[in-house]
Amino acid sequence: MGLFCSFFAMKAEEESTKVDSIDPDNPQATGLIHFFQNAAKEWKFVTQDQYDAQKDSLPEVCFATRYPMKSFLERVKRMRANEAS
Repeated sequence: MGLFCSFFAMKAEEESTKVDSIDPDNPQATGLIHFFQNAAKEWKFVTQDQYDAQKDSLPEVCFATRYPMKSFLERVKRMRANEAS
């Protein structure tokens, strides 16, 4: 699992204004947001807490993204700085 994967990071041409979370039913959701398609091929979104509570009943393929990315990138920078020292 996880042997082959791709990641893409793109920088916006200009700084954008506040963007809502990926979850259309919960635009203020922050942190790790998991999403998947149910049997009816509808996209469903769950927060990390919801994912932890439901993970045994979720489909085998689930995706996740972090919102807002800025806080994630700041955390990565801190981790790299700690590794370098």
